[in-house]
Amino acid sequence: MSDNQNIKEQDFSFVMHGPEGDVTMHVLFTFFSPETKANYMLYTPDDLDSPVPVRLTACRYSPDNLTQIMPLEGENDRKVVQGFINYISTHTPEEIAKAAPL
Repeated sequence: MSDNQNIKEQDFSFVMHGPEGDVTMHVLFTFFSPETKANYMLYTPDDLDSPVPVRLTACRYSPDNLTQIMPLEGENDRKVVQGFINYISTHTPEEIAKAAPL
């Protein structure tokens, strides 16, 4: 996990405006990848207190402008995000904090 630094479990949301109306998105994690030199955000439109599994969406974002999110840029971004998801899915919060302290 040393490739992903500055992992932050988040507790905030934002509203995404779409053709079907406004949807509240809950931000789950943000992280920076030294490999791609990019910041990533994982978020979901799902209720986090529901027993139903959440659907994850990933994007790039600029920490200087949180109102602007950008799509992933190709296969390398997808690999970085999938690697992050695999890591957080198989490690405890304590292991994650030890590998990349906030």
